[in-house]
Amino acid sequence: MNWAHLHLIVNHAPVMGAFFVLALGAWAFVRRSAELRRASLLGSFLLAPAALLAFFSGREAEEVVEDFPEMPHAILEAHEEAALAALLAMAVAGLAAGAVLLLQRKAESPGRRATALCLVLLLAAAGLVTWAANLGGQIRHPEVRGGFSAPENPLEDGRGRDRKGRD
Repeated sequence: MNWAHLHLIVNHAPVMGAFFVLALGAWAFVRRSAELRRASLLGSFLLAPAALLAFFSGREAEEVVEDFPEMPHAILEAHEEAALAALLAMAVAGLAAGAVLLLQRKAESPGRRATALCLVLLLAAAGLVTWAANLGGQIRHPEVRGGFSAPENPLEDGRGRDRKGRD
């Protein structure tokens, strides 16, 4: 396993985790459950280190793939910039959730307004992390880029050659 492989494994945690925690937080409000609000805050807090791992494994993964033939360097750079914004947003959301948990640890339940604010911050972070993930997918998956058209013959690579590179 190399850094690129590790990055592909861990980068799903902040994306999927954010949507899971948001759903949990929404359910907490529907159910009026202090325990579920606390769980959503804890989940939000734990997503920050997951985003940190995804970001730093991505920096190392770039070293592995940057010299590959036909590497779309502009997309690679855009992905890195989006990942930094997503990391910062996840850190803010995670720190806010951690602060609410810490400040209200003796309270019977975390405040609804404070929890709602943390979930709004997480929603913004989820948008940024999804944007970064989309750009990351475009690095090695041209089918998700705009303007891509599949070859007429599915056995060809789009340049008139078969999958083994023969004309």
